Amino acid sequence: MFKPLAVVLGAALSLGAGQLAAQRFEIVKPAEGVGRAGASHHRGCGTYERVWVEEFEMVEERYQEPGRFEHRERKIWVEEQHITVTEQVLVPESKVLVNERVLVPESKYYVEKKVYVEGQIVEYDETMEFASGHKFTFRRLKYVPAHWECRKIEKVKPAYYEDRQVERCVPAHYVTREVVKCIPGHFETVCEKVWVEGCFKTRMVKKVTGGHYELRLRR
Repeated sequence: MFKPLAVVLGAALSLGAGQLAAQRFEIVKPAEGVGRAGASHHRGCGTYERVWVEEFEMVEERYQEPGRFEHRERKIWVEEQHITVTEQVLVPESKVLVNERVLVPESKYYVEKKVYVEGQIVEYDETMEFASGHKFTFRRLKYVPAHWECRKIEKVKPAYYEDRQVERCVPAHYVTREVVKCIPGHFETVCEKVWVEGCFKTRMVKKVTGGHYELRLRR
């Protein structure tokens, strides 16, 4: 016997509510025009469609994660080390002695020499003072016999070259030198490629346990 659509819908909905209390559901709608219920003679009921309600539960699944390479950073201790580097070093101004040829100019000098002087008549001045206080100068002649006497004779030393140590100034300048530097011990961060073995893990997956059809009001 024909039953009203409202009664059938109420029974289907009550059955679906009981199953929802026990399990989880997922609604899968069909394509347009599939599973329609009701017609124009069911006035006031609207348009219904038959919907498949999927029943499922979440279960724990164990799976293996594959091994892989990973880049990891770690700190390593680097011991103190001495390295040789080439750098520009400032040499301060300095004075040095160098040997070079120097021109000594012409010079004059005197030497003592014993010379023979022949006898000769020489003139000399003689001053006489009288009792009146007047002074008179007379030029007189006298004979000097021959004799030996020491005299200073001027001689000339010609210019000449001489090797001498001369002080020269070397200005400040830069030179390239190999310098030993000390790098103290320190920690250094290095990046290395590490193989990580695969391991077993668990995850929650959806497991379909069944399903049923329900009549739902088409929106």
